[in-house]
Amino acid sequence: MDDPAAFYGSDAGDLELGTVSVSVPATHKLGEIEEPNWYLMQFRPDPNRHIMLWDSPRPLVQTAFISALSAQIARSKRKEIFVFVHGFNTSFADAALRTAQMAYDLNIDGAPMMFSWPSRGDVLSYVADRNLCGPDQIGKLTAFLTMVVRQSGAQKIDVLAHSMGNCFLTQALNQMAQNGMQNAFSEVVFAAPDYDPDDFRALIPAMRKVAPRMTLYASSNDYAMMVSKEVNGRARVGDARVRFADPSIDSIDASDVLSPDEVGHSYFAGGALGDLRAVLWDDLNPPSRCVLQRLGGGGGQRWLLAPAHCDEEAFETAVLLLRQKGPAGAATAAAQLHEAALAEHDQLQAGLYRDVQTQLSRMTAH
Repeated sequence: MDDPAAFYGSDAGDLELGTVSVSVPATHKLGEIEEPNWYLMQFRPDPNRHIMLWDSPRPLVQTAFISALSAQIARSKRKEIFVFVHGFNTSFADAALRTAQMAYDLNIDGAPMMFSWPSRGDVLSYVADRNLCGPDQIGKLTAFLTMVVRQSGAQKIDVLAHSMGNCFLTQALNQMAQNGMQNAFSEVVFAAPDYDPDDFRALIPAMRKVAPRMTLYASSNDYAMMVSKEVNGRARVGDARVRFADPSIDSIDASDVLSPDEVGHSYFAGGALGDLRAVLWDDLNPPSRCVLQRLGGGGGQRWLLAPAHCDEEAFETAVLLLRQKGPAGAATAAAQLHEAALAEHDQLQAGLYRDVQTQLSRMTAH
């Protein structure tokens, strides 16, 4: 079999639709993209150990693509779509692996999707990648998202853009708003946006028409944002030291959480994943999430993601129960689990589910 990762290169072409299969091992750890490690004498991908492309992408004409997508949505219970827009220095294969990891960890019940713009996948090609954020690629993303909204049959569509991908997404949302589209997405998440603060702020009124609920994650420990500041001559929205705030966006400072990469740029898929689940699964506002602490100043909604200041296990259990059973069912299940733990004299579990009940009360009170 040819190398599936080499199917697409960095040359721009027409918008192409299709599918690709990605395997996730049973041993997968939350937030990780397991890859071969030569320290462990692993030189080839193994589906029993690694997240890997299972085969080469399968291009489809638009009618066949929509037919396959709508059929998959119809078979699902939640009828939801998660769209990922990757950032700088990300090949097609890397984007597919990250999309699969996120879809798996978020337990997407419907269709995980990605928009792969032709990044060179090279850390030295920052300017070349940035120059791609122009009318051609923005128009393709606009057309892709419009098609998904109008023809997929999904009841809930969430979009997450990472790093430089936010340049493409913000402009595409602006175009969709100019085209008259409203309330197209359930949640839009801007993760580590490599974007100028003034340019980002100028697009918020238009983006809000298409995406009434928007969340921004930033970090002051993101080395990629520090490098981008030097290249662009100005700090980026994804640098928490900018303290970006706007009444239309929930701005989350994720400086205190861990990132699965060495440069602190992928925390949205690691230490922030528990909070991200609360956003995408349950549409919870920041005051409902105990892992967040309100930050003052800026005239908007700014929050510090500080899981250590809250019972994180109880929070994540409550978020999961809320997704699985809804508000009333989650409260009943937590009470039953609490009573069962007391009957078995398991004080540790009883304490956990007492705290889960407290968290559920907080979540449903806002």
